[in-house]
Amino acid sequence: YVMEGDTGESALMALAHELSHALADQNFHLDKYIKQNESDDAATARMAVTEGQASWLMSAYLHQRAGLGPDVPKAILEMMSNSIDEGPSQYPVYAQSPLYVQQSLTFPYKAGMLFQDAVFRKLGKDGFAEVFRRAPASTQQIMHPEKYLDHVDPQLPHVAELADHKQFRKLGEGTLGEFDFHVLIEQYGSKERADSLAPHLSGSQFTLWENKREGYPVLSWASQWDSPEQAQQFFDFYKEVLHKKVSKPQPGNESEHTADGRNEYGYYRVQLKGAVLESVEGLKHSVD
Repeated sequence: YVMEGDTGESALMALAHELSHALADQNFHLDKYIKQNESDDAATARMAVTEGQASWLMSAYLHQRAGLGPDVPKAILEMMSNSIDEGPSQYPVYAQSPLYVQQSLTFPYKAGMLFQDAVFRKLGKDGFAEVFRRAPASTQQIMHPEKYLDHVDPQLPHVAELADHKQFRKLGEGTLGEFDFHVLIEQYGSKERADSLAPHLSGSQFTLWENKREGYPVLSWASQWDSPEQAQQFFDFYKEVLHKKVSKPQPGNESEHTADGRNEYGYYRVQLKGAVLESVEGLKHSVD
């Protein structure tokens, strides 16, 4: 980029950020890196690597330019994190958008920057290339860098086929991660509850189906937790979500490990099996 007429701090910050992207692209082909696999959660993690590293290097450049050394002190990280959180909120469209949209826009920059800082402090300069050579496997590894450094990968549970699956076509499938569950729990519960429960997720997958004749969608998904106790906590919470996220909830049978019912989108059944929660939502008939 050639920048004319603006040599202020904001221009230098933007230049440092974009030059960091250019350097990474020359060495690791960012477009291919971001799209290297079809996992939705892993793609979000790789986006956090690209934006987080550029944000960290931008902060390091400004710190060094002030004669204070090339690293990024914790106080600067905190200031940058607050700036990322507060900056977009001044725009009405952002402030009125759903929580998931808001956090999806800031996550790659804030969480990615803190992730890069943790990797740098552990691996030194080698950490800048390592995160491209061995991409993080999940947003959980971004949110908890020690899991990346210790090679703790997601454990993805099996998503069961629909009982009458021949009547449906598969529209898509993918993965969900700690970031997704954190937003869900924060939206329908609280940030404190999300901070406490979401880190216990081990992995999650979903499949979206469409009825061949009538065209209505059905969502089936499963999540695995690090213990049956944490899975139970999420199950109890998700029963609340099933009532809150629709305008016409009609709960059916609910027990310690099963919840079924219907709403304006169709019938649902959620089951807890040890540390795994399974859910089918949107059917036009009750689940047997």
